[in-house]
Amino acid sequence: MLGTGACGAFMSDLLDRLGTTKKNPRVNGSVLDLYNMVTKQMGLIRGGLTIKNRVYATIDGHLVRSGKPGDASIHLVSGFNFMVTTPEDKARQVAALDAFNVLHELVHLAGSNDYYTDRQVAVVLSEMGFAGLPIRQKGESDRTFIGRNSAFFSDILRLKCPTL
Repeated sequence: MLGTGACGAFMSDLLDRLGTTKKNPRVNGSVLDLYNMVTKQMGLIRGGLTIKNRVYATIDGHLVRSGKPGDASIHLVSGFNFMVTTPEDKARQVAALDAFNVLHELVHLAGSNDYYTDRQVAVVLSEMGFAGLPIRQKGESDRTFIGRNSAFFSDILRLKCPTL
């Protein structure tokens, strides 16, 4: 995904823009470097927090803590309902979903002091010229507002980094 179209450049630009704050600069390295850091720490976990939080993917830990390797993990969904009939087709669908979710979650983990939140990512995407930044509605719950920011991020990510 990173090598096709403008996905790699988009991800680098997004991470660089998120990292411009002195309070939370980005972890150094390419997106693949960040992925390798996760896999050498707690890794990719099927289920876990995704079941507890009823989400497709989420993160735990940090890539870097006090300048040293952290304990980062990416939890991926474990239940699948695809409209495919063969095990091979299901495997391709799972791989595509996992690849997309890992890219999304790596952005959150890329902050060296703390996570980049869905709102922070959405605001930076808006500053990059993407329309549709969610505006908080009166009486809207935190979870719903966060979810709308995450969906905005995912929509742009799908556009810039389509799964193979």
